Formats: sequence, structure tokens, C-alpha cells
Amino acid sequence: MYKGTIDCSGSPLYPAANAGHIYLVSVAGKIGGGSGLNVTASDMLICKSDSTPSGTQAAVGAYWDVVQGNIDLSNITITGGTINGVTIGGTSAGVITGTTINGTTFDTNNTTQGVTLNGTTLAADGTATNISITITPKGTTGYVVMSKVDIGGGAIDGVVIGGDDAGAGTFTSVTTDTISERNTGVGVTIDGVTLKDGGALDITGGSNTFNLTNGSSSLDVAASSAVDINANLTVGGATTIGAGGFTVEAAGATVNQDTTTDATPTFTGVLATTFDTNVAAAGVTLAGTTLAADGTDAAISITLTPKGTGSVIMSKVDIGGGEVDGTPIGANSASTGAFTTITGTTITASTSQVLNKGVPLNRIMKNNSGGALAAGDVVILDTTDNTGQSVTTTTTGDNPLVFGAVTTGGNDQADITICVSGYCGDVLKVDGTTNIAVGDPLSTFTTAKIAQKGSYGSGGVFAIALEAYTTDDYSGVIKAWIL
Repeated sequence: MYKGTIDCSGSPLYPAANAGHIYLVSVAGKIGGGSGLNVTASDMLICKSDSTPSGTQAAVGAYWDVVQGNIDLSNITITGGTINGVTIGGTSAGVITGTTINGTTFDTNNTTQGVTLNGTTLAADGTATNISITITPKGTTGYVVMSKVDIGGGAIDGVVIGGDDAGAGTFTSVTTDTISERNTGVGVTIDGVTLKDGGALDITGGSNTFNLTNGSSSLDVAASSAVDINANLTVGGATTIGAGGFTVEAAGATVNQDTTTDATPTFTGVLATTFDTNVAAAGVTLAGTTLAADGTDAAISITLTPKGTGSVIMSKVDIGGGEVDGTPIGANSASTGAFTTITGTTITASTSQVLNKGVPLNRIMKNNSGGALAAGDVVILDTTDNTGQSVTTTTTGDNPLVFGAVTTGGNDQADITICVSGYCGDVLKVDGTTNIAVGDPLSTFTTAKIAQKGSYGSGGVFAIALEAYTTDDYSGVIKAWIL
């Protein structure tokens, strides 16, 4: 018969029970007192004998069985036997799947099959300073097949990667500072390649004309000549600038678009100090753009200045700090906001403002109890902290220093959240030795962290029961209204 849960963080005694009574451990700790058995959350306590009294492990532990609820099989070591019928270390082929396999040699032991490693990291983790990893196919026509490869150094066909000897290679991405012709007068051919650069990009044709040709269109740079774009130019792979023209002025500070065309230039990156339309009636639209002040000064502002009666229009805005109209955000200009959590030292309301009904009032305090506190634990004000910012537990019944019930717990010295007023949910831990009915007052119990039925008029009443509890133990969790 299921009887409820037991919080074992405080090393409670076994409860009085009859054969077949079952309890589940809600919080890990010891059962049967300080010298009792270690248990974890979800472990099951089963009584084996009728009329078993409450007591310690030494006194009544023989009348109880503990069934483990959490068994961790995530990390096991197999020293022998078989896997899928294959003897470990044998000669028959099989499939082995694991997160880590330690060995010096992998072999299929099968005439016609190779070794397949899927999603595998090969690491030489021995103690020697230098250890090579050798992958050797069999025969003259066997190959090491890798569908993707990232080679950071070494050699290919005896040619040092990044060295002086030329070799042929095909790549989707090449990162380098310079691409130079190897044989004088032959030039460098780059076919179907996109060049992207975070800084300056120099394409030098020497004393000859330099061409970039795409079908019938070309970009020609003659010796000592300016850039001539004789057709449309696509910038950033997204937008074509029409026949109206496109000019990059000296020093690359300004991009001027001919005002007679409606083409829109689009860039993946633009370095500039000023953006201006140069069109009388048009504004500047930045869509999907990040504005970053990347200069070397420690503090650089970004200024958006409309003209005349124009405004800076942002369809969505996320302001993380600063001021609005010279007023710090969250200061004098009150408005309506919806939040899940408000953190601050003071919450002030005018006489016309009230807290929303049904919303509990929580307080963040320091756990000074010497141990962990969990949701539902009853705490009192810790008077040893003269800052009034700490709570602890008590074993004094009807303690007038009672502060509230924990809603978000934590370890000793951690900040935790205490419900000090209102409905805080189905969390309050209670003892039902004296039956609790709906509407009964609640005060502290002689067991730490637990509430009991109190008496109206006493100085220790801090809550009203919104749910009954009549079981003779201190494992109850009920709804309550904190006064």
C-alpha cells in the first residue's frame, strides 16, 4: 500500500508501518537516522512486518527492504564473454558500438571485409611523446576511403602542404594571403571561384591588362588605368547594380550610386564612418544589418541622425540599457510591462497601483542553514545575520521567527527564493500527526523544515491550509496561502 514520500535529506527514522506499506524517497540522504542506509531519490522503502514501530536502522531496519530506483548503466567495463554472440577477442567478425574503444590494432578477421569507423575519433593517448596513427589498406587496389577530410599539415604525395613544390588540388575553400603565378608569364587561372576578404583584396595584373570575364561581360583593368565595368556588377552575390553606374571613390570611404537608377546596392560587409543617400527625398534603409563600432578607441558611439522632422524608425527594438529622453530605463516614466521575474532591492508602487491578485510575493534570501534547502521547506529569519538577508531552519514548534516557504532551493550559502505572501502552489511540507483541515492555521513543527497545525492567536502562525492532510507522518505536501 503506497503511503507517500519521505524526504531523507535530514536522515529521518523509519516511520511506523505495517507489512506492505510502501514509501518513495523524494530527496536523497539516509533512512533510519544518522547511521542509517544511504538512499537516493526514487528509491522504494517496503515494510515487511506488521506493527513495525518508528525507529533507527539498528532497531527496525531488519523489518524494511530498500529497492533501488536509479541504476546507472551509462559506463560499464566488459572483461569477457560475448557481444551479439561474438566472443570478445575472438576471430569471428561482428559489430561493436561504443563511445570509447581502447586498442592498438583494428582488424576485421574477415577475408573480404574492411574496417568501417562511423563518426569515430582516433586518438593516440599513450604515454609516449610522439605516437603516429597508421591506416593501411590491403593489397595494391585497396584504399583508405574518407568521404570528408580536414588536413591541417603534413604532406600529400610527398609535397609539403604550404611548401615550395607545386601539386594539383581541388578545394571548396582556400584561405591565404597571396595567390601568385608559379611560371612567369603564364598567370593564375581561377575558375568559378568567389573571393571574400575581411580586409584589403589586391588583384595585380602587372604591366598588362587584367580581366575578369563572365560570358559576354567583363571587368577590365588596363595598366595605369581605372576600373571599367562594362556591364552589370553583382556585389555580395545578392543584388545587381544596373547600367546607371557604380563608383568607389579614393580611399574606399564612400560608395556613390548614380541617382538616375533605382538599383539597390547590397553588401555583406561595408567599412565606413557615414551613410548618406545623396538623394533628396530618399532615406537610408538598413535591412538585416549589424552596425558595429570596430575602431581601436575604447569607447565609440553609433549615431543615427534623421533629417529635419524625419525620425529614426525601428520596427522592433531590444534596449538592454541606457536612457530614453534622458531618463534611465526603468526610472521615472512608468508604464505597463509583463515579466516572469523582477529582481531588485526595492519595488515601489504609487497609491493607485496594486500587485496583481493571486500573484505570490517572493523574496531572495541567503541559505544559512548549514545544508541544502528544497522547495516546500519551512524557514525562519536567521537573527545571527544582522543584515536581515539570511534564513535558516528550526526545530522549535510555533516559532514566531517563521519567514515563509522555499519555492526555489539551493545549497548552503546560496541565494534561494522564499514565498513570503500569497498562494505559492502545492509545495508546503507538513506533518499530519495532528490532522490538518482546509482553513487550519499552520506554524513550524519540531522537525526542521516542516509545518504543523497551529493555533489562531499564536505568534507563529504563518500560513492557512488550502488542502487537508491527516496521515501520521511529516511527509505531506499541500497547498497553502502564506500570510
